[in-house]
Amino acid sequence: MTPTSAGPVPDALWRRRGLALVCGLVVAGCLGEGTVRLLGWGAPVQGVDVQLAWEVSAPEGARSPFRYHDTLPDVTLAPGVTGRMVYRSVVDGGVVHAASFTVSPEGLRGASPEEGARDRRRVLVVGDSVTFGQGVEDDETYVAALEREAPRAVQTLNAGVPSWDLRSETAWLDAQGWALAPDLVVLGFYVNDVAPSPRAVPEALERTPPRRAPAWARAPRTLRRWSHLLNFAARRLEAERLARAYLPEPSAGDPRRSYLDDLRRQFDRGALEARFVDLAAGCARQRVPCVVAMLPVLVSGHDDSGADLIDAVTGIVDEVAAREPALRVVRVDDVLTEVPPDARDVLPADRHPSARLHRVIGRRLAERLPWSLLDTPGAALVEGDAQASDGTPRPAPPVAPPSGAAPAPRAAPAPVPPPPGPPLSASPPSRAGSR
Repeated sequence: MTPTSAGPVPDALWRRRGLALVCGLVVAGCLGEGTVRLLGWGAPVQGVDVQLAWEVSAPEGARSPFRYHDTLPDVTLAPGVTGRMVYRSVVDGGVVHAASFTVSPEGLRGASPEEGARDRRRVLVVGDSVTFGQGVEDDETYVAALEREAPRAVQTLNAGVPSWDLRSETAWLDAQGWALAPDLVVLGFYVNDVAPSPRAVPEALERTPPRRAPAWARAPRTLRRWSHLLNFAARRLEAERLARAYLPEPSAGDPRRSYLDDLRRQFDRGALEARFVDLAAGCARQRVPCVVAMLPVLVSGHDDSGADLIDAVTGIVDEVAAREPALRVVRVDDVLTEVPPDARDVLPADRHPSARLHRVIGRRLAERLPWSLLDTPGAALVEGDAQASDGTPRPAPPVAPPSGAAPAPRAAPAPVPPPPGPPLSASPPSRAGSR
């Protein structure tokens, strides 16, 4: 018998195989779709499945409200820009929520410092996206509420920038903040500042994270509107992307580990203390009192409030303040109990304080800030004879300098990061890392 040689596979056989593969994928997709629907997963929800876009309306030709630099702070607000933060639904592409923003010529959100003779004391508030007020109007931030609720006539200046951390805030104060001649500096501390920012792109977070969601997970009016399975997968990809963007070292392969657990894992007491010593040193040099305000922690899906992290940071600031009389700390992280859970966030998909929570934060901050510091002589902030926020005398440093003399050198302060150079173009440089 002559063996038959293997010839080419007939086209009909290839067609049958292709058809079988397509049918198998369709069946698998239908089974997956039915499973997630039965389990109640992945249903596209208005206000949950949204995308944030920063839309600039002025000046003409501007595309981003941010400027990027090669030195800290590596991102600042672009002076003179106005626009909107727009949250669009992936369900139908419609606008779910929007808020306008204005950037002053000095790069602050909202109003510029008053010129000429000042009838009001100037309070400069520095922080990240919570202080900036992501998702709320200029006059709805806790910084604006603080001005309205303060027991004294003050003008508050909002120096919050998305993605900033303690290093960026201290560098900005040295480069620009002190030139605004504040009478009091308030640093809004949010819990993610316990880990250094891996330098995010605030308006997109899509340029540098190592994993990017596919186009169908980002674009509105796609299959996400109709398929619970695809929407469920897109949510998981987006959650992973944001975790990688906001944490320097996110947990790999452990979905049970929460965001706060990741922060606990990266908590570095020594590094935090060095940054607060750096902040206090700058305040002492300028003879301006500085107050660290511990802001409430917004979390979801579990009962972890992050109170242990706030307690630990408060303890660090108290220890530094015992040696550096220019520094104080107040807590407003307990105000969440005053706002119902469903009214605390801008949107379920954006865990930034709502306008209602901003008002409460501003009111409580106005009640708890040690306003008597505005009457403290600048020399007392160096010599150590100022009073604590509870009215008790502050302990003097081991060696007090003579009146009118420069303060004695401190032991090994952390170096101040170099100030940023001239603003770069609106097109961001290529950098690794994100927040």
